Amino acid sequence: MKIAICTGSKCTFYGSSHIIESLEDLQESMQTMEGIRDDFVLEIELLPCEGHCKGDEKVAPLVYVDGEAVPMATGPMIMERVLNEAMRID
Repeated sequence: MKIAICTGSKCTFYGSSHIIESLEDLQESMQTMEGIRDDFVLEIELLPCEGHCKGDEKVAPLVYVDGEAVPMATGPMIMERVLNEAMRID
């Protein structure tokens, strides 16, 4: 699973740095958590600003989950998606 997080100034102001910290902590914790699929890999990518929040539309902080844009993302929102995928039973 790939999580890409915008690190532009507006996204950082609205919380992308907290999302990054939470995901890095989760990534470390998942090594010892029960119920995590053996084949699950969490990749965290930091993106430069792509200008999506320059207009009036409120999108910051912008996070991509496996390529799907998640505007106005929060740490708990992204963590839930990661854990749901990490514990998914096929």
